[in-house]
Amino acid sequence: MFSFTQRKRTPAEVDELVRYLSTAAEPDIDDIVDWWISQRKTYPRLSRMALDYHSIPATSTAVERVFSRARRLISWERNRLSPQSTRATMCTGYWSLMGLVHDEDLEVVAKSGRVRPQKGEEELLDVDLPVGFDRIVVDK
Repeated sequence: MFSFTQRKRTPAEVDELVRYLSTAAEPDIDDIVDWWISQRKTYPRLSRMALDYHSIPATSTAVERVFSRARRLISWERNRLSPQSTRATMCTGYWSLMGLVHDEDLEVVAKSGRVRPQKGEEELLDVDLPVGFDRIVVDK
């Protein structure tokens, strides 16, 4: 059943790990992910594994923070928000904190009045907003 796992490794596959382990350590690596990306040609298989491993968040703090923030948004009194409204509010809040949403854009949306779906189109919430209102400008 698992006979495919019994195949012999090619010398290149074995040598890749041996080469990596025999290389002197580089003490001044600031970003391990960037380093492995730069080493893709030297260690193709090993770099793939390392990037998978180092891409895993060390903690679930970010996810827990999102749930905590959502709980403050959807309190026991405000529990009738639609999933679309909840998602839009959460995303807009984070985008605003990151500087991706301009205050002027939020004002346009806020002043546009209550958004009501058309009969039979509860999932579609179209609002007439100026062209380009959703453009994200990242200044570096």
